[in-house]
Parts: sequence; structure tokens; C-alpha cells
Amino acid sequence: MRSKKKLEASRLAFQSRTLGYLQRKYSDKLFAAADCSPPISYEYLLKTPLGDLQFTIYDTWIATRWANASLANIYTDCSNSGKWNFVYYSHEEIPEEAGVEFLMKIEKIMKLEGELTQ
Repeated sequence: MRSKKKLEASRLAFQSRTLGYLQRKYSDKLFAAADCSPPISYEYLLKTPLGDLQFTIYDTWIATRWANASLANIYTDCSNSGKWNFVYYSHEEIPEEAGVEFLMKIEKIMKLEGELTQ
């Protein structure tokens, strides 16, 4: 039972860390699904230089989809459908560095703003 509580705590910390960083850094570009019109399929929407990125942070992974898959595919390794998922651990504690790769890639994308508008 103790390990189950520890696993749940690590998953909640992963979700909180990842979303918290995005909220602090990009509060003016991050929207909850309830605030989006037209409605979106994921929990959040991040406005980026590559277009809208919808995402949901689950217990052990981050599901994302680009609205403009063609443009996003030039700068990311997303699929032709726009899916760009980040899968971590499923039966273990989520390490503190989980989500860092996703956030680092978001940082690089957000820095493209000046390049794409020139």
C-alpha cells in the first residue's frame, strides 16, 4: 500500500510541476479547454509560433496534438496527424526529471517567434 501512495504522489507531482511551469512562463498563451471556442479535445491549449498545441497531462505521459501538423513537422518530430506525445514511466515512480524534455522542446519552439515573423 505504501508504494501505491508513493506512486500516486509522484504522478501528481509530475502533473503539477509540468503544468505549473507552463502556467508561470506562458500564462498569456495558455488556455484551459473550458475557455476555448471552438471547443478543443484536450485539457489545455498553448498558443505557439508553430500554431496551437493542444495537450493533456496524464499520470505518466503528455498527449499533444498540433493544429498545423505541416508546420510543426518542420520543427518537431510530430506525426503527420500532429500527434507529439511524451511517454514516461507506467509502473514506477515518476522521476523528477519527467516532463523536462517536453518543457525544453516547448522553450525552443517559443523562441522561434521572432524567426517565423521576420
